[in-house]
Parts: sequence; structure tokens; C-alpha cells
Amino acid sequence: MDVVVDTGSIELVLPSLPCDLTSSGLSSRACSAASAPAAFLSNDSSTFTASSLGVNIAYGTGSASCAVAHDVVSIGELSAANVTFAACAETSGLNVTGSPVSGILGVPSHNPASSLGTNLWEALGATSIGIFQNRNNQTGALTIGGDEPSLYTGQINYNDVVNATSSFWELKLDAIHVGIQLLGLEELNPTVVIDSGTSVLALPVSTLDSMFSAVPGSQAIDTTAGQSYAVPCDMTLNITFTFGNISYVIQPQDIVQQGPITTGGLCQVNAISSDSISGIPPYILGAPFLQSVYTVYRFAPAAVGFATLSSQASDFSAKLTDALVPVNTSGTAQPAVSTATAKASGQSLSRGDQRPATGGANDQVHVSEWFGTPAAVFIAGLLFLSLAR
Repeated sequence: MDVVVDTGSIELVLPSLPCDLTSSGLSSRACSAASAPAAFLSNDSSTFTASSLGVNIAYGTGSASCAVAHDVVSIGELSAANVTFAACAETSGLNVTGSPVSGILGVPSHNPASSLGTNLWEALGATSIGIFQNRNNQTGALTIGGDEPSLYTGQINYNDVVNATSSFWELKLDAIHVGIQLLGLEELNPTVVIDSGTSVLALPVSTLDSMFSAVPGSQAIDTTAGQSYAVPCDMTLNITFTFGNISYVIQPQDIVQQGPITTGGLCQVNAISSDSISGIPPYILGAPFLQSVYTVYRFAPAAVGFATLSSQASDFSAKLTDALVPVNTSGTAQPAVSTATAKASGQSLSRGDQRPATGGANDQVHVSEWFGTPAAVFIAGLLFLSLAR
């Protein structure tokens, strides 16, 4: 199954069949899992268990009605037993038409007390994950337990997560520049959420106006996701975000969507007003920023590291493929502590100690990673949980 690797949410959320996994009333609701690009078939897994606890999960642009479940989960060449996840009969707004994405793999900065249980990262004993999101062809690479040196140059510069009580990866922002112009921000050193599950930049409307209104020929526009801007399709301005006194440049091709939206040759930017969406933080940096850097999310102590992309990253053009390994039907997978890999052109991008599980039938939960950037605004993170028995 293909899932969005989402640093803005907590749980592994999968469309699952059959629809009546619990006695919590979920079976009386619509069952969108039957039409998902792929669904987890719980009856085919000898190690699957579902509790009588139902859970409703709300995201920035979607929701899910699920049963709390446990099973062996495999990603890349690693497997872990007794991972807690949300097996969902009904999801809304979580998969993008035409994409292979079925579910969401949350990556919280820590596993909060409000979580469903032991998540995949805890079960694997992962200390960090490295993520590369490719701008060119909707592929990417995920390294569990370290980073992939071939995808960046220089050192990784870490920034401490500033809110120990939040599951978000929240950093203090030093500054934003458009070209050489320093933008005035609503507050000094605002908190920014780093969110791999969001396809846009979400910014306060005043920051959005400051960022794009000065671009010659730009126009403020209203979209279904909220206020945005249209700019000349050949805009060449770089936008720079500074963390820890180190500046990271977003390339114009990551900000400006391809293809004009008007006959005047204007293109929409990959940025929206966060004021338009209730309940989300003012500053969220999604794909436009993360496609311009290599990123490492460290769990303890919680920090986010950024590095400059290498030339090999720029040439990264292979289709991301599954790297799944069968695991025991008994659910007793070998421990996997440091690394999983994403495959590209059959070549494994990995670092550290691989301990793939071995054994019997291939009947547990398997997920593959997907780092595509859909044209539609997709804010997968920022969840809250509503538990019901």
C-alpha cells in the first residue's frame, strides 16, 4: 500500500476491509475503503487484531472513521510486530484522485499520551528518519535510523523542536526574504510547523501579501482552499527561509505551479493563507520548502536537520518501488533497529544496520512510501482524535 509519509500527523491510517471491524457503529456508515486505490484486507492476516475501540480522526483537509488495530507492519526491508494503527472503513479527502496513495503514515516528534498505542517508529527503535522529496517526478527516498549521504552535501544543521508538549515538528523561524527583501512578520521568531504531508506553504495572509504582492503582475486570487496568488509563470524570485542563522532557498519551480491559470499567462503559487483554514497553525512549510532541502527528523532529543541537496539528488529520476519482504504469520518479526530503505531503479538507498524479517506467508500490513506532490492542496497533518467505544 502507498501512504503519504506525514510529519504533521501521529498515526498510521489505512483504508481497511471488511467494514465491520468493530462493534462501535462503524459498520453502519459508508465504506469508502472498498473504492480506495488499495485497502488492507484484515481477514487475510493471521496476526491482525482489532479492539472494540473506534476512533474518528480529523485532518486539515479530510477525516477518517476507524477501528484501533494491531498487526505486523513492514516498510522497506524492515518489519515490526504489534504496531498500533487505525484501520478505517471510511475516509474522506485523504487520497488524491489519480495518485496511488491510500493512507497516511504519521511521523510525530514524539508519541503523545493521546495516541492510539505503539507506533511504527517506536516498534522499530528508530532514532531518526531522513526524507528526500523530489521535485521532478513525484518520487523520493526515506531512510529510517539515519540519513542518505549521497543526497546532500556539507553538514546537516539541526534545529531543536521548541514545543515539547506538541507532536508537531515546530521550529523557530528567524526570517523570510523574497529576493533580497526582508519581510516583516506578524511576530518575532514565529513558530513554524515542518510538515511533509502538506503540498503547499500555509502562511498568515499578511505574510502571503508581503511575499507576493510586490511581484510585478501578481494578483491575489481566491481558491477552494483559501486566498492565494497568481504570478507570471516565468517568475524568477527566490524565497528564502532562515533557521538557526542558516538560510534555505526555495527555487521558483517549487513555488510556481506549472501551466497558466488565466489567458494572461499567470500561474498559481503553491502557497495559501492559513487564515482560511480553521484550526491550523499560522505557519506550515510543506512540499515547496522540503523539495529544496534534505531533511532529517530526529526523535530524541527532538530536532529537525536541513542540508543542501547534492547533484545526485537533482538527478534523482527513478520510480520509487516497493521493497517489501514477507514476514512470519506468527507475528514474530526480527527486530529492526536502525535502517529501512526506499528503492530506486532497483538500487537500495540505505545506511546502517539492516535486519530484514524472514519467513512465511506475506499476509501482514505492508506499506510503501510515496512522496508525490499533488496539484490539489493536501494538508494531511494536524490531527485530533475523538475516541468512542
